[in-house]
Order: sequence, then C-alpha cells, then structure tokens
Amino acid sequence: MAIKIIWGVPGAGKTYYTVRKLLGSMGKNRKEHYFTNFPVEHPKKGFTDVWKSELAKQNITDSMIVIDEAYRNYNSRDYKKFQHDEHTFFATNRHLNNDIFLIAHNPARIDVVIREITEEFILMHCHKVPFLGWPLWFSADVFLDELAVAQRYTSPHAIYCVERFPFSRTVGNAYDTHFYRSPDIDQIQFENWADVLDIADDPEDDIAQKPEEAILCST
Repeated sequence: MAIKIIWGVPGAGKTYYTVRKLLGSMGKNRKEHYFTNFPVEHPKKGFTDVWKSELAKQNITDSMIVIDEAYRNYNSRDYKKFQHDEHTFFATNRHLNNDIFLIAHNPARIDVVIREITEEFILMHCHKVPFLGWPLWFSADVFLDELAVAQRYTSPHAIYCVERFPFSRTVGNAYDTHFYRSPDIDQIQFENWADVLDIADDPEDDIAQKPEEAILCST
C-alpha cells in the first residue's frame, strides 16, 4: 500500500525491478488486480490488465499498478492538467489498498503532488558482464524522501537500504521492453535535403547542368 518511484539511467533495470516485484506478488495472489501500461505475462497466471490513465477516476482497489514512462501522464511541467480525481486516486492509495509503481528517468519529472506522498524513491543500477554487456545482477538504492535523494552524494545515511538480486531470464522474458516503439514508425515518410533543394541524384549530372557554378566553386 505504497507509492514508489523507480528511476535511473536507460538500461539500469527500472522496468525489470518492477516486473520482478509484480510477478512475485501475482504468484502469491497478494492483490485482486494487476495493472500495467505495457504487456507483462506471468508464466502461470497469464497477462496483466491494461492500465489507462482514465482508470485513475474509477474506484480501483486492492491492486498493484505499474506505470512505465510515468512522466507521459504525470509530468511535473503539466501540473495544471493534474486533475482532482487523479490527486484523490494517488492520495488515497493506502485506503484503497493499492501499490503504485511509477517508472521514470528522474523523479523530478513526476508531478510534485505525487512526489510529496511517495514513500520510496528507488535508484536502479545494472551490473553487467565485463566486455559482453549482458546484465548480471541489479542493485536498488532505496531513499525515503526527496531530501535523502538530494543528499545521496554527500551523506552516508541518505540511503535507507540496498536491494541486490541476480538477472533472471524468466523475469526478462515476461515483458516487452520495446512496447513504446510505435509499430507505425516505418510508415513515416522522411524528406531528404537533396529533394528539398532539388539537387540531382548524380553530383556529376548536377555539375554538368551548371558548369559556371562548378567552376566558381572549384577556384
């Protein structure tokens, strides 16, 4: 019954950490519902339910909710769009028995209203096999508030605890890392500067058409 922000550089294991927690909870039926905004499949329980931002206005209870790229919906720069129903949803997560995991590159990008009631800020690190780059194990630095996050380089007591766990293919295969890459990306038509400037495909042909300009350029 907590709000947690999981953050770190790309490839640090943010999504892996949350999926690992989710699969463990699903396996023990700790919650009635499991929501994610990207596809996650438990090897025995099946897929999670689809999370959409409008569900924050519904009476969602006894659930674990994982929101990847959380700044898309709850950006600190879009605070004026943060609706009353959304505020109530996050503020009453304990009463509703909901665990909410928000994934972002930096907690500062998440709306301040959410950050003020966040119980854990979790900074992820990925430790890889030397020279190969394969993930070997992960560590998670847990901070209890934003002040502790700000003091992480200056105070030895800023970190509340550290979690360490090995990489598991079962967890890695349970979710789609590239879900946010739109399938329509190949249909986008790009322009080439040669077309914009109406330059011939063959540079020699272009020079042949404009001999005077070619001579001037060569001197």
